Amino acid sequence: MNEDSVPEERPPERVLAAARAAYRVRRPDALLAELLSDSADGPAPGLRKVPGSGPRMLSFAAADSELHLHVTVRGDVFDLAGQFVPARRFSVELRHAEGVSRHASDRGGAFVVRFVPRGPVSLVCSPEEATGPALMVPWTVL
Repeated sequence: MNEDSVPEERPPERVLAAARAAYRVRRPDALLAELLSDSADGPAPGLRKVPGSGPRMLSFAAADSELHLHVTVRGDVFDLAGQFVPARRFSVELRHAEGVSRHASDRGGAFVVRFVPRGPVSLVCSPEEATGPALMVPWTVL
């Protein structure tokens, strides 16, 4: 770390709890997904990583579902590929600074969104069979 860099700090738990409560009020039927891993946090042990190199991988979980995201940056936009585990169909609402777009996963639980503006995004993923609650992915800067 050099003298110009500032270490990133995790928000206090009370701030995170308030954010979770705000999400529940906005969409009480949805489960707020928890971040399991983010490749931007650092490379796997024994590997080196150059900042901004390669795609970014994020994993979220809520209840019995996981969502794995693969982010490929292309200048001022990015492409987003998602995979639900276990595989099932979801309706995906992608929210970002320029608006909202809606997408559907295939039978295998996969979806792709291209040319998303860089910046904060959030996803609301609703099972198409209506057999469970929606998953809400918290706002994340991509």
